[in-house]
Amino acid sequence: MLNKSDDSFSSNARRAWVTAEPVDATEYFGVDFGPTASWYITDRGEMLDLNILNPSMNDIRCRLRITETIEGTEWQNENVDTSAKRKGKDGDYLTHLGAYIFSNTSVMLNNETDTSDMHTYLEADTDVTATQPKEYATEELASLI
Repeated sequence: MLNKSDDSFSSNARRAWVTAEPVDATEYFGVDFGPTASWYITDRGEMLDLNILNPSMNDIRCRLRITETIEGTEWQNENVDTSAKRKGKDGDYLTHLGAYIFSNTSVMLNNETDTSDMHTYLEADTDVTATQPKEYATEELASLI
């Protein structure tokens, strides 16, 4: 919010997408996920704002886990321009061992106060690149780690 006037920053919060049956999600979160809820259409699909601070299931908090990798999914590898990690909104691509860094999120259940050891962050190479980094085969990646 404090950088919303600066075009070099993105306002996109980290999110994780989880599939669920509406009746089960209603039971666990106490929110109506049925057809009478306040759904709306976006360019990403049908959305429902939950407005739940620190959601939990069975008294266990839902936490966002961040996992960075140089092994992109098929979609990430085909859409590097929008899926690889950058230095700022439109900055140069960040690499690790010369390969693009992809940042993925998932939801985990955990009541720990400090969850920093549950994330995987890759150290970026000293030099960032605006061009195509070296391509690695999966076998080569394993030998680098």
